[in-house]
Amino acid sequence: MQRTTEKELYDILLSKDYDVNTLDATGKSVTDVDEANIFSFDFTPQGKNYGTVVVLLGNNNDFEIYFGDNIGKGLERDAKNAWYDFLYQMRMFAKRNMLSFTLKNINKLKHTMKGMAAIKEGLFEGWRGTSKSSYNENKDKTRLIIRHSKKIGEGDQRFRNISSIFIENKQGERFKVPFNNIAGARAMARHVAEGGTPYDIFGAHITETVNNINTITKFLRVRNLEESSVNNKIVEVCKHYKKKFKENIKQISGMRSYKQYQESWSPTTIEKSDALIEKISEHLVPEGSNDSRITDVLPVLAGLIGEESVVENNVMESNTMKEIALFENWATTLAEGTWAIPNTPEQQDKLKQMLATEVPVGTDATNATELLYDIIGDDDLFDQLGELAKEDPNADARPLIIEWIKTEGLNIDGLQDLVPQS
Repeated sequence: MQRTTEKELYDILLSKDYDVNTLDATGKSVTDVDEANIFSFDFTPQGKNYGTVVVLLGNNNDFEIYFGDNIGKGLERDAKNAWYDFLYQMRMFAKRNMLSFTLKNINKLKHTMKGMAAIKEGLFEGWRGTSKSSYNENKDKTRLIIRHSKKIGEGDQRFRNISSIFIENKQGERFKVPFNNIAGARAMARHVAEGGTPYDIFGAHITETVNNINTITKFLRVRNLEESSVNNKIVEVCKHYKKKFKENIKQISGMRSYKQYQESWSPTTIEKSDALIEKISEHLVPEGSNDSRITDVLPVLAGLIGEESVVENNVMESNTMKEIALFENWATTLAEGTWAIPNTPEQQDKLKQMLATEVPVGTDATNATELLYDIIGDDDLFDQLGELAKEDPNADARPLIIEWIKTEGLNIDGLQDLVPQS
């Protein structure tokens, strides 16, 4: 069974006999660990209390540990060893999950939590309204309107209890947003401000992206998946695409980045056949399970598999046997630790553009692996990049990447011209 990042962190803390409190970004206690952003406990080695430690899973892959001066400066020898052992485990946890890792004084926590609460809900200043509705107007006169399911009292947060969201353009036309996600609504508002509607082809793309985020989020909370290398890798792929989809929504929300995104985006028709979905279901769904969180994600997975196998005219092979073989091949590559290969002209062009200039491997290889993930996904290559990062985070990752391509026997025109000259 694959654990979420939050659950993995919680289990580590419990294994050290800490009495852990779980809270959301606003500081409110939560019982569902998957909804927690903040984990707090008293650091009490050998029964002596050195004060509270707060571990924070923030936005943008932030992972921060807050503690006071009693821990920073007042530890006795045995307690210091326990503290350093704890920090080592936390650093390894961050590395496994590709998170940043920073230590901060606990006095700064209050400001961080306020910022997290706002960012988490996609909020900025400018919300106003009545007890039943909230309004946020952009500079281009496009308004977001929230209708609330419960009355909003003084001091209540206006992004809570959402019944429906509307967008009103500068001409006064009003459109109902087909979801209740604030970040997605901001992206749709930018699209409307640019002359679109929630119901045109790009508006449908925004809606599909938001729905995919919601579907994958629910799937990642499932606890009864059968343990297998393929299922575990599918969960990793889902985590990656959830992050990618959220980044896409953020990019669409910006005035300049909206235009950049739309210029690079092209609609692709992917047939998600019943045969392909059934084949994925046989592999992923536990026997006797009727968990809608799993069944709902099957078409999303079929779409992701299809997108990775689109032919040049953007139409996937529709033959049932070929679709089943497509999944079998995809599942096999996952089991072998490879989840992405540059086998389409689009992927190869993107790879050649990336390799045309130096690619610093980055701390813990995060720069190179993030750039590669959708084009080349391979455990062995990523391990080699990780070893290179230990030697020099600024080292050029291209020689290792090109060597991997040659070893795999991939024929990419122009590859020889991209080999860095020594």
